Amino acid sequence: MHIGDDQGPCRKWRLSLKATRWLAKRILPSILTVFILTAANSTLAEPQDASGAGGAITITAGAIDHSKQQKRTQAQDDVEIKYQGRVISGDVGVVNHETGIGYLAGHVKVSEKEAVIDGEKVEFNLKTGEGRLHNAQGRLGDSFYFTGERIERLEPDHFTLENGSCSTCPFPDPDWRIEASFVDLTVEGYAYAEGMIFRAGAVPILYLPYFIMPVKTNRATGFLIPSLTYSQENGFNISNSFFWAMTDYMDSTITHHHRGNDGEGGDLEFRYILSPSTRGQLNAEYFYVMAPEERKGNELWKILYNHNQVLPLGMENMIRVDMESKDSLARRWEDDLTSRTRRYSDSFFLLRRNWTSRSLSLTARTKRSVVPGVGDQVDELPAISFTNQKESLFDLPLYWSLESGYTYFSTSQATVEPSTGVDQFKVNRLDVFPGLSAVLSPAPWLSLEPEIKYRATAYSAWVDETGAIVEEPFVRNYYSASTTLTGPRFYKIFDSGEGEKLKHLITPKLSWNYIPDYDFDGVNREKVKPIDAVDLSAPKNVATFSLVNQLLFKESGGAEAAVVERIKLTIEQSYDFNEADRLETPDLPRRPLLPTVVDLKTQPTHWLMLNANAEYSIDDSRLERTHVELGMKIGEVFHFALDRVGTYPDEAWDTAYMEFVLPGGVRADLSAIYSEKDAFINDASIRFFYKAGCWGMGISGLYKKKNVVDAPGGPSISEETKIMFSIDLLGMGDTLGEVAKPLAGRKL
Repeated sequence: MHIGDDQGPCRKWRLSLKATRWLAKRILPSILTVFILTAANSTLAEPQDASGAGGAITITAGAIDHSKQQKRTQAQDDVEIKYQGRVISGDVGVVNHETGIGYLAGHVKVSEKEAVIDGEKVEFNLKTGEGRLHNAQGRLGDSFYFTGERIERLEPDHFTLENGSCSTCPFPDPDWRIEASFVDLTVEGYAYAEGMIFRAGAVPILYLPYFIMPVKTNRATGFLIPSLTYSQENGFNISNSFFWAMTDYMDSTITHHHRGNDGEGGDLEFRYILSPSTRGQLNAEYFYVMAPEERKGNELWKILYNHNQVLPLGMENMIRVDMESKDSLARRWEDDLTSRTRRYSDSFFLLRRNWTSRSLSLTARTKRSVVPGVGDQVDELPAISFTNQKESLFDLPLYWSLESGYTYFSTSQATVEPSTGVDQFKVNRLDVFPGLSAVLSPAPWLSLEPEIKYRATAYSAWVDETGAIVEEPFVRNYYSASTTLTGPRFYKIFDSGEGEKLKHLITPKLSWNYIPDYDFDGVNREKVKPIDAVDLSAPKNVATFSLVNQLLFKESGGAEAAVVERIKLTIEQSYDFNEADRLETPDLPRRPLLPTVVDLKTQPTHWLMLNANAEYSIDDSRLERTHVELGMKIGEVFHFALDRVGTYPDEAWDTAYMEFVLPGGVRADLSAIYSEKDAFINDASIRFFYKAGCWGMGISGLYKKKNVVDAPGGPSISEETKIMFSIDLLGMGDTLGEVAKPLAGRKL
């Protein structure tokens, strides 16, 4: 078995690869090799010529006997030898100046930089660089510990180790350690280990009779530790990965997945960093899913490629290829709810140039439905846009802006039964949307911001009343107007007398938004087949009044004291003039008053948060929509968060997260997504973690409802329960297993 190491010179650009960090957490440790190599390199003698040109040797001791005839120095009683920054001490020592051979025995201690080693005896040859340590125990830095009955240096870059162990836990009784009966290693090569045992305390957890580890400062090609999970539906799932360090700036990971009863598959993750401004990543996945009841296979695949590059003249290039099979891999196996429920894939090519207040872009994009039985597709080939943000005119409180663009659209729609055909529509669209606004402040407590815009959009085709496509160009144009009056503002300051102040601020705001009725170019406006927001031009005449109440708390500390918003309450009411002027019918009465919006944000203390948002229908006397967020934290012992979204009549989703500390140092968290309408839990995750000093372990349980494609080809829902295990070692990351992700967790 060969374990890969993904540490490498890609970091010389101070960049990182997501997969490189992931791999670093799962590589079974070449830590044994690193510890012994570093310590041996730091302590065993370097070669020098016979004249001792390698550096002066200083020997101090209680008694020193120097023999010119025998060309040696013998010392005893607190012997200390200093050589090239190393300090070796012991009870007795001998150095032969002619052969370069020497030793130090009895309570030996070797120190250099961050390495400290204790042993019974150290032997060395200053000429050849050979050396050996006997019954050694050492520490590298503050967190790496190792032992060895015999550590021998055969050549400058060649070492052997007999009966050694290493850990990030202090000896003599580490919580975990890795042992090997024999290791033969070469720097920038490999370490060949025999009888490798991983122990938790004194209990053996993993044994391998033969083991190969990289001894490289760069990333190393090799197999990664398997990942093992258990699913109630599919049994044991095993993932085996191979890391390939192709070059200093390019690597890849190839993984095979066995998903219990579901079948076999694999994925490829290829990464490159060509320069600090050019990088990319390709992810390709393929699965052959077996349906046991019919012995029929279902092929699932996905390709996701991202490329980012900065070009000359300040240009930026982004490429994304996003394609997958109709029966989505994410919908079947992904734990994340957002990934499982996405409806479209999105592939694009983007070339962009940004200035301070302007931007020019060229885009080619295709969006395709990934929902089984739905074949919707929208292509933009190409889309060119130029945008100018608001800029001042002649240093006056007047500002102009511009949005413009050209797009060629090709859309298609397919129903659930493909035999009914495909609805296709192709159109060229040229859009120009300039605007002029002003910012007027007649008083510090009052501001007025009017704005007027004009939009002209040319189309090459339209759709008539029967749904037929008419290849005839036309121009749609209309104007829009808006204004916002903020103020007058009112406030009152309450002083506690202890340097802490509370400010109550009331800010009224009145806004108006207007788009003319269809009597302004109405024929052409109604011809437009809407594809995106640019095509929307429905009449609008709405006034909105809002009242904002704020409680601002200023902590003690003078002018530099922080100001914290404890409570913000916004009440908003809109009135639709077009609705008020509409002809009323018994079946459709006028309702000019839009739902009242109430938004509350509070954090009265550092450990409590309560936010609420609601829309109340005055005409129906009911809540149309509610959104509540609650957060509570008690020190580091307990944390709770709840997010509830409800819509009339009875649709409501609750997302809850709870984290707490159990006796014995066990941390646990629970998260769930619950449907109040259907009275079922859609997703749930529970995790337990234990950490003691330099090691930890965890167990995770995950329940989810997932969409699958049944035998006839229609969508269906099944349930899945997964159990995951993980072991965490200080300085090494998650070395074995997987950890479930919480479904929610907005913390204070």
